[in-house]
Amino acid sequence: MIYLLSSVIILIGIAIVLYTCEPSLYFSPLIAAIMWIVYILFNYIINHDYRIFSTGALFIGFAVSVFSLGSICGYIISKKYLWRVDSFTDSKLIRVISGWHYLAIISIILTLIGLIGLVRYSYQEFQLFNNVYSLLLVPQAFATDRYGGAQFLPIELKLLSYMIYPTALCIGALVGAKFWNPLMRTIPIIFALSYGVIYSSRTVVILTLVSIISAELSVRAINLHNEKIQIKKTLTMAFSFFFGLPLIFIILQWLRQGLSSDLIINDMLQVARSSMTGSFSAFTQWFHHFNVGISYDWGANTFAGPFELLGLSNRVQGFYLDFTEVGETHINIYTVFRGLLQDFGFIGSSIFLFVWGIICSIVFFQVKNGWIIGVPILALMNGWILFTPIISLFVNNSIIGGYFLFFI
Repeated sequence: MIYLLSSVIILIGIAIVLYTCEPSLYFSPLIAAIMWIVYILFNYIINHDYRIFSTGALFIGFAVSVFSLGSICGYIISKKYLWRVDSFTDSKLIRVISGWHYLAIISIILTLIGLIGLVRYSYQEFQLFNNVYSLLLVPQAFATDRYGGAQFLPIELKLLSYMIYPTALCIGALVGAKFWNPLMRTIPIIFALSYGVIYSSRTVVILTLVSIISAELSVRAINLHNEKIQIKKTLTMAFSFFFGLPLIFIILQWLRQGLSSDLIINDMLQVARSSMTGSFSAFTQWFHHFNVGISYDWGANTFAGPFELLGLSNRVQGFYLDFTEVGETHINIYTVFRGLLQDFGFIGSSIFLFVWGIICSIVFFQVKNGWIIGVPILALMNGWILFTPIISLFVNNSIIGGYFLFFI
């Protein structure tokens, strides 16, 4: 475990340097460093039964270091060479984000229509009785079809379900800019839980939370709203995530298996723990056996969604087809770094992360200086950072479309 702690110490040093450059906890590279410090420490303290190889842990520390080094270069470029936007005013913010209000309202309505349509479709497709108990049978039916490769859903219902992401992004930005009440965050969360229960999918819940948080962090990067983070609220939110997400995962896993299955809390908790935190162990195991060669996928994993749309590659169902033993369970989640290594190799991944760090830093400082229209771009970058413990955000066309609508 000495190498694991060495990675944490390296990341703590990086976080201190980044905070020295930009003393704001909304600074995107700093968010990445802190998130991985917490994630690795959690595995060190809680996941004693998970197999972790030092080489994989050190690579993650190296990867975040390269990304941070690029961010520092972006900081220097922003300070010395880039143009500064006009002075920021409240009236300018109101003018620029007026479209967010319209998109939020429209996307809320469309998401609700899609949810109602999905329920009606489910009753007809699976020939269910019109009662609540029948609705609880839907998750198992969808899961059976999905893993059996026989799932079919009308295109209009798919597109309407995708509107949950612009809903989450707009509400996150409006709450972060203090135009809407913080309680409005519950709207996309309720939608996500509803879709998650029906589809028996945890991904929609995670992506919705990523959308809300990424947009809120991005709009708060603007100087006017760069207030001090309240520790009490932060700890309350962290406590809610720590206990709320495992409960959601347990319920969704149980519904996926069917109401007739036994609700064994310990087994379900192991599945929830591995799904939420096991990717670190899975990656280190995969990296331990990874052979660096010259056969690269050139973005087919990192940008799986766009590549599929362009007809350049086929995207697999789920994350990866191979599973790794994590504790008492198996998972197919390997963090964003596996895709990068398979796509570009060791050197190529380092170059990608360095350049990505430069871009993230430049966009952050432009937004901080008043470039309000850049908030959706920064939100996309923050979303990619928040999703790195699972996989690249760019494998999901639905959420990319949400960020695109948010920007327009």
